[in-house]
Amino acid sequence: MNDEYADSWQEKRPPMVILLLAVVSVAGSYILLLFGDFGSHLTGYLLGSVVCAGLITVFMKVDMNRRTAPDVVYLASASARFGWSAVLLGGIVASGAHAWSIAAELAVR
Repeated sequence: MNDEYADSWQEKRPPMVILLLAVVSVAGSYILLLFGDFGSHLTGYLLGSVVCAGLITVFMKVDMNRRTAPDVVYLASASARFGWSAVLLGGIVASGAHAWSIAAELAVR
């Protein structure tokens, strides 16, 4: 790289804070599986599905904007590359467990 352009380049990394928020929402969804009431299951379902998928969507958008931005040197991360899919899969499993509990409770009523 030429020295006269060295100041204009920025180093960018994946937005790991957003991915961490998605991990926290999935963890909260799993914690809410321990409680047996309808409100806990509904909240856990929303955390594992809507909140998790929304945060992963924001993560992917910000990550893609950083990758394609001009004057940016993107520093890729293997944990971010495979981590978002693991978090999303965990959210799907937690949401499925909550949906099962919600359906079972509504069937009894």
